[in-house]
Amino acid sequence: NVMITSQSKSFFHPSNISSGSGTIIKEDSKYYYVLTNNHVIYSFGSITSYFVYDYLNNEYSNAQIIFKDPNYDMAILKFKKGKDRLAILPLASEDIKVDENLIVVGQPKGQRNTITFGKTISYGKVDCESCNPNESNVNYDCIYYDAITTNGNSGGMILNYDFNLVGIATFGMTDSYDKYLYGAGSPVSKIKEFLQANEFEVGDPNV
Repeated sequence: NVMITSQSKSFFHPSNISSGSGTIIKEDSKYYYVLTNNHVIYSFGSITSYFVYDYLNNEYSNAQIIFKDPNYDMAILKFKKGKDRLAILPLASEDIKVDENLIVVGQPKGQRNTITFGKTISYGKVDCESCNPNESNVNYDCIYYDAITTNGNSGGMILNYDFNLVGIATFGMTDSYDKYLYGAGSPVSKIKEFLQANEFEVGDPNV
């Protein structure tokens, strides 16, 4: 699990800094590859720089977007390896079942490596009236779960108790009083569909 920050600026938009979470899903001899939400890396500026921070708070500058798709609200970035080896967990073979225990790991509101526990509530579509369709245009059934997630969790990992990746956190739902209700994320079947559509193979986990 990593934190991703973007710094963007343009003539019409002042400098803007935003952050979210990401999940390392592949490595090669030079790079790590991170899965995150498209809305985490979406830029309103003409010049954007991306930075990745690992669980030890090492900074990796000049991360690059490989591909992205608002219809999955997913993106893949890569960043150069440093001195510390980072873990890559396996993708689950199937979607998590309703009532199954899960773990959400992310970087909400700048906190590092926050872990919350819960269960899968159901599957269903998310009606995001405030979403910019260029950022997030998801129209498939997402995992609904009761583990607490909030701003900054987006793109973070959803794990089962075998520590396999079963999804990525994407939405957090609140009521009219801003009280947390539940989270929603893309299931692993949609992650695999997104990767296959872009001819991206994850390879083997390293743990």
